[in-house]
Order: sequence, then C-alpha cells, then structure tokens
Amino acid sequence: MTITKQVTSNKLIVKFKNIPKGVYGIRCYQDLNGNMKLDKGLFGPKEPRAMSWSKGRVFPPRFVAISFLLEKNISLKLELKKEVYHEFNTRVYN
Repeated sequence: MTITKQVTSNKLIVKFKNIPKGVYGIRCYQDLNGNMKLDKGLFGPKEPRAMSWSKGRVFPPRFVAISFLLEKNISLKLELKKEVYHEFNTRVYN
C-alpha cells in the first residue's frame, strides 16, 4: 500500500484503521524534489526517511528487518532522518 500526503507543517500524522492482524513493515520518505521516488546517492538515500526497524539496521533494508507483528492496536512514531555523510580529505605528508 502506498500513501501520498502533502506536508504542510513539521508534523504529519497518518492513521491506519481496521488493519487485520499480521506482519507489517513501514517505510516512508520525504520526496523533496517531487519526483515520486527516494533519491539515492553513492552512500545511501539523499532524502529524509524512516522505517519501522525491528531487527538490526541493514542496508538496503529488507522486509524482515523492518517488519513487526501486529496483534492489537498500536501507535508508532517514526521520525524522518537524513544521515550526514562527511567527505574525507586526503592529505599527503612528506
């Protein structure tokens, strides 16, 4: 299932109702340039994203790593994150 929402503030609430019991995973991202895809760079995604991690953080994320068992009503809070990758300078010493 894909849900697209227009963000109008620094907070967005998405509610899923009447979801049957089962195994689910959540991935979301903020499409900063409106091209309807998560842009990726050399070291990972370039746009803010969040996932419902349940087991170790592996990249690229596999369903087993972000899945959780839904047995009752729950509330999840996901914060969009964007890691900052630093460029490393190479120096030659004499």
